[in-house]
Amino acid sequence: MTGTSLEQHQTGYRLPVAAPPHNEGKTVAGWAVMIIVSLGVLVSCAGLVVDAPVIMWVAGPVVAVVGLVVGLVLRLTGRGQERRTAPARDWYESPEQERSAGGRERAAGADARTIEEEARTR
Repeated sequence: MTGTSLEQHQTGYRLPVAAPPHNEGKTVAGWAVMIIVSLGVLVSCAGLVVDAPVIMWVAGPVVAVVGLVVGLVLRLTGRGQERRTAPARDWYESPEQERSAGGRERAAGADARTIEEEARTR
């Protein structure tokens, strides 16, 4: 061992404030895109087998693009993976910022840190 205690190890790494959703992309929009794009590939393969270049180069890609549009529409209507924005502050704070936030307790966000700084200056 390098001489670090279990407590130091556990507090040395902190998870990001905004963790990704736990659905692993298994949403209605994700499944719809996968199925429709796969059908587009199958249509292109069928055009290749029957020697129909129009089906292979036009119909198959059109079906695949329709699948992408359907997925986008489903995501915009709330059937896709939730889109998150970056937090207002850095995920990993420097040790000086952690100490100013009260040791192991971290500030809830940029607003909480601003309130603490204002309280110290008064």
